[in-house]
Amino acid sequence: MKKLTVSTFVALAALMVFMVAAGVARADASIVNSDFETGDLAGWTQFTTTNGAMAGGSFLAVFFDVLQGTVSRAVQFVVGQDGTSGLGQEGGGIFQDVDLDTGVLTISANIGVRRVAGADGGGGFNGQAGIFQLLVDGVVVDTHDFGPLASPVKPSTIA
Repeated sequence: MKKLTVSTFVALAALMVFMVAAGVARADASIVNSDFETGDLAGWTQFTTTNGAMAGGSFLAVFFDVLQGTVSRAVQFVVGQDGTSGLGQEGGGIFQDVDLDTGVLTISANIGVRRVAGADGGGGFNGQAGIFQLLVDGVVVDTHDFGPLASPVKPSTIA
């Protein structure tokens, strides 16, 4: 059993909105609801880190233009660090345990961040928009750090 995890972390108490549209390029992979086609998070388990905060109590499957030009279903993370926890990266994510045959697994997730009005104190800039990680069996296989965010939307991919 392999555990596929997409998580995001931010080092700020302010909440940011993160979008993930996951895709698996393998016909025999048993990932359930890999593109969030059911309109919810069926098959996925959501989590927060020890000092992570999640607005609204859960993640949502929504329509979002993660790729800039193509609207598709994505999962929305509104996470951040609990303001009392001090330094470090905290947040949350989703994971799914899957059985995979021996061989090569190709997986990618289109990711993006969207600045929420007022989340940056009203100044129009966030000093750390978040870090995304893709993990397989608890091992980080890719990381993307969005760094400072001045624009309303910033897309990328982890694979």
